[in-house]
Amino acid sequence: MKLLKHPFTDEDVCLKCMTVSGFFSREISQDALPERRERRGNIRIPVSIMMEFDIPSSKKGAVVTNPALSVNLSTAGICFAWEHCAACAGYTEGSVHPDCMFYPYYIHNDSAKELGLTFNLTQDYSMEIPCRIVYTIQEKEMDIEYVGACFSKVSEEERLMLEIIIHKYGKLS
Repeated sequence: MKLLKHPFTDEDVCLKCMTVSGFFSREISQDALPERRERRGNIRIPVSIMMEFDIPSSKKGAVVTNPALSVNLSTAGICFAWEHCAACAGYTEGSVHPDCMFYPYYIHNDSAKELGLTFNLTQDYSMEIPCRIVYTIQEKEMDIEYVGACFSKVSEEERLMLEIIIHKYGKLS
């Protein structure tokens, strides 16, 4: 976990946490995700937090930072939305296609790596939690892709911070 300058406070996280209202000037909501029976032990709550993830570029040693917005969150995982690749290499709804840029992080890939999700809670504070990708769902008309991920390693401090964010900013409807 990256800690910058000062410890977490409710006032700090308030600067970055917001209700789900838009993503890159587009409307997104839980309704865009397919209806599924809840199988998780930790129910995901709608929470919107600015975040980013780094994916290695095709240029040797280069990394591309991609902005994203959380759609729902639990202490065990997340669904986030981002503007999907302009030139999608492969897509399988509800899974991860072997040619997709998320495949190296796909939970069912035998050689899966961990993808670091960075939550930008304030200008001076962020936390990075490693995860593995579970599914992708594209909203083609809107150029949005929803990505489901389960956290790989969550420290006690990170778990407590996630609980605070969910409790304070989640929409428990």
